[in-house]
Amino acid sequence: MKAGRIALIATGSLFALLAAGLLAGAVWIHRADIDSAGYVVSDSHQVQTVTHAFATQDVDVNGDFDWFLDRSPTLRVNAESSKPLFIGIARSEDVERYLAGVEYDEVTDFDIDPFAVSTERHAGVIEPSLPAGQTFWEASVQGSGPQSLEWDGGYGQWSVVVMNADASPGVDAEVDVGAHVPYLNWVGIGGAIGGALSLALAAALIYLGVRPAPRDPLAPSAAAPAA
Repeated sequence: MKAGRIALIATGSLFALLAAGLLAGAVWIHRADIDSAGYVVSDSHQVQTVTHAFATQDVDVNGDFDWFLDRSPTLRVNAESSKPLFIGIARSEDVERYLAGVEYDEVTDFDIDPFAVSTERHAGVIEPSLPAGQTFWEASVQGSGPQSLEWDGGYGQWSVVVMNADASPGVDAEVDVGAHVPYLNWVGIGGAIGGALSLALAAALIYLGVRPAPRDPLAPSAAAPAA
């Protein structure tokens, strides 16, 4: 096979992979659970710990897509408990200092659909001070009944904390999370269109690479075998 044909097949294969990724993303956006406010939301999940708090690992927010989104996604955390709850978000280093020596569960991983949380226990013996009395929170809410924290984001490393408002151990809450991504529906439409075009281009390139070479009508025919 000539080098030109190999190049066509290889390029077509790359466009086929690109098409698969774009179409998969478009399908995910189409199937995502989006509420009336435009948030992609998770299922509700009951989280329980005998410790003083749940705290996420670093949530990394950067400006890689600011040229497209204009701003970072808005994060929303909903929680409800039989006790008054506190939900806060702050710089990760501030949360680490606040919880230093306190027994708490760190959320190391979570899945959206279905919602599932993996945690790692941090041992400690110190009683934390009341969370609402701290001044480092970027955003926070507390109170009885359903609580909802919305945060528009900022660059850096962040942690979300859920704990009882009185800082007592034994957190038991029903939690769901969501994110509002600007232009998400348009991203899905663009992905579907881009995927379809990439797939068509992939098919054309691969066809050109594998099709039989056209026969020159002026080329001499092979001599017929003698009788």
